[in-house]
Amino acid sequence: MIDRRTIIDNHDDIDPGLQSLSDTAIMLETSQALTSIYPHLIKIKAHFGDPFDDFVEPFFFNFAYMTFSGKTGVIIKPTETHKYGFQLHRYQKINHIIARPKQFPVSIIQDGHQKKLTEKDLTDKELAFIQFGDTDNYLSGDNDQVNIYTVNFDYSELAITDRKSGLTFKDTETIWIKNDLLDYDFIAETYDQKEHKHFKHIYAD
Repeated sequence: MIDRRTIIDNHDDIDPGLQSLSDTAIMLETSQALTSIYPHLIKIKAHFGDPFDDFVEPFFFNFAYMTFSGKTGVIIKPTETHKYGFQLHRYQKINHIIARPKQFPVSIIQDGHQKKLTEKDLTDKELAFIQFGDTDNYLSGDNDQVNIYTVNFDYSELAITDRKSGLTFKDTETIWIKNDLLDYDFIAETYDQKEHKHFKHIYAD
């Protein structure tokens, strides 16, 4: 965890059994759990569109964020936390997760093209986690946008943000990186309702 809160609000119900789990381990367990659950979602026709979103958003909060809470004692409220699968204009002043490539250069997929990302490319930048997926299937979309035989959760979709402001960059697409090439950190922030009540078209550049 990286604590960037200006107001500290903790609970006392810390689980000692979670102390050995890194943030990265918690995130990888979450992606593996989604992989295990997805065939069951197919059977009940909840594998795409609104039914999938209605399942995965609270699942991710309870599986990942509540584990972070149990590990650290940080009080994490759904209304003050980045919602799984949603893109924000700013990834500050709200609880969220960042990812860091374990080594450079790292292979990425951006706008359907495979590229290499260097350490220099991320100077003064952070990668904010959005969701797990496979770069091809759009699980929040219609049934014809999903091939159930190729769905996996082996990649992370990430927003490139300005390290100082947390803002995204204009005309910069999100990127996908394989989960096993990343380390993850839960970022605890003091929520700013004025900042996050509405999406704003403001950018770091």
